[in-house]
Amino acid sequence: MSNYNVDNFKTGACIVSFDGTVLGATRDGVTITLKTDTYDVKRDSNSSLPVRRIVTGMQLTITTELMEIDSGMSLMLDSNGDLAESLVGTDLLDNVGVLLLTPVHDDDSTGYQFPAAVLEPNFKYTYDAKKNHTVSVSFTAEPDDSGILMSKVSA
Repeated sequence: MSNYNVDNFKTGACIVSFDGTVLGATRDGVTITLKTDTYDVKRDSNSSLPVRRIVTGMQLTITTELMEIDSGMSLMLDSNGDLAESLVGTDLLDNVGVLLLTPVHDDDSTGYQFPAAVLEPNFKYTYDAKKNHTVSVSFTAEPDDSGILMSKVSA
């Protein structure tokens, strides 16, 4: 029989903050996806069985639906409230900030911090007749100066 602790079951929304600004609560939760690139070292050129699998790269993405539309949309719009083609050619790494996910549920005291997150200029604004409107935003976590992509923090 497996040992498990129901206190570790996590439910509910969280508060999203980026670069010190609270963006608001999520509709449901957040999706954190780690994708690794690997290289297989094989015995010889005729073998398809790897003897080692080396990680050569990692990409960590964070995606969520924000309930606070104005906060989410303000990330994408310029100071005039416009989405302009001046975004083309922009170096996204010039706008690295700390992304913080703080749980809302009283029984959950574990949050996550991404010390060098980059807002991806992609969004989806959903007008919904039966649910609250949301704006989907995504971030990519880059390594900070210490090589850290993500840290568990006490909320």
